[in-house]
Amino acid sequence: MEILQAEDVIMEILESYNRKPVGWQIASDFRGNMLALGPDVGYRLKFMIISPSERIGAGVRFDDPVDVGRLGRSPPCGFRPLSAEVAKEAIAAIASGGAAQQVMERLMRAEPVRLQDCQGEDVGAVLSGPFMSHPDLRMISPKQSDLDAKLAAEVEKIFMRKYPMRASMFG
Repeated sequence: MEILQAEDVIMEILESYNRKPVGWQIASDFRGNMLALGPDVGYRLKFMIISPSERIGAGVRFDDPVDVGRLGRSPPCGFRPLSAEVAKEAIAAIASGGAAQQVMERLMRAEPVRLQDCQGEDVGAVLSGPFMSHPDLRMISPKQSDLDAKLAAEVEKIFMRKYPMRASMFG
């Protein structure tokens, strides 16, 4: 399993998603971990926050996402374009609190589409998600716990290489 820079993994996730947008699940935790499971491929990323606008990270691809397991039952994650009229309806429902749940459930039943299909004059907004928050993605399986240690070590190496002066302050 090859460890890659997070930016490269994110680009690969987007390319994989655009090839097959249905069947994705994405989760993150508050420890800098992200798991993206597609219908045919999965990705695990580990991030370190450098500043509010900068992060570094590393990740891996695994060709059998079933090996990791699924993240429970939820609507598939993805991008769903909305017409201007439907976007206004959704915003009004959320603002009023009335039928927000019914409107969102209806919108989430639509199948996710490729990012290219979220553009055009007829698109008033894009609904993205759902993105799940998990208490600790390391605990999904023993393999994820082992992988976390490898990714954390790689992120530390990236940090030391990219920010040697900062790294020496904490060394």
